[in-house]
Amino acid sequence: GDAAVKPRLSRVKGEAWAKAKHRVEANTVQMAEDVLALYATRETLNRPPFDPSAEGRVRKFAESFPYEPTPDQKKCFEDVENDMVWRSRPMDRLICGDVGFGKTEVAMRALFRCVANGRQAALLAPTGVL
Repeated sequence: GDAAVKPRLSRVKGEAWAKAKHRVEANTVQMAEDVLALYATRETLNRPPFDPSAEGRVRKFAESFPYEPTPDQKKCFEDVENDMVWRSRPMDRLICGDVGFGKTEVAMRALFRCVANGRQAALLAPTGVL
């Protein structure tokens, strides 16, 4: 191919292949242990839940959006609210979807909920905001 660095080939039954395979297996086990340790630590973290009485302001903010939410967005809104208002653990959630399907609106509602509860919030966005 046109790769700048040509991959090194080795025989399946050769020593180089066995070493590479062992190295990948060891790195994979280490990564799994690191992820398990991270999630075990996260399970022990606590924070005060957000104030349910601030939800009126959050709903008023939500009404300012011009589009009708999709069923998937509504589910995300509910899940994020449950994480932020009714749980005492820091939120650990990934929202993913196709371009133009409202992920930014989910994030903006969560940011507003943070600010409405007197907490700090930050939005990181690509240089070309969608």
